[in-house]
Amino acid sequence: MNLYEDAAGEATGIDFMSPEDRLLRPDLEACDECGRMTFWPDGHDEFGGTNSTGRCVACGYERTAEAAEKLALEAEYERYMAKD
Repeated sequence: MNLYEDAAGEATGIDFMSPEDRLLRPDLEACDECGRMTFWPDGHDEFGGTNSTGRCVACGYERTAEAAEKLALEAEYERYMAKD
């Protein structure tokens, strides 16, 4: 982990959540904008992935609903094509 990831755990409250609450929230991911592991998705997408809206606690990037839907569809397409 690095300084940004450590701070992201505190800023999002992940470090202080109970284990039960942690199961309901996705983990921090790589930000689409800055690449740091500080993007916190709001939840799960319609395919069960984490390509949802959310915010990077390092750079402030916010993933819009439109961008989230596009990422979710692309990830699902790649998963489907990899099955064959």
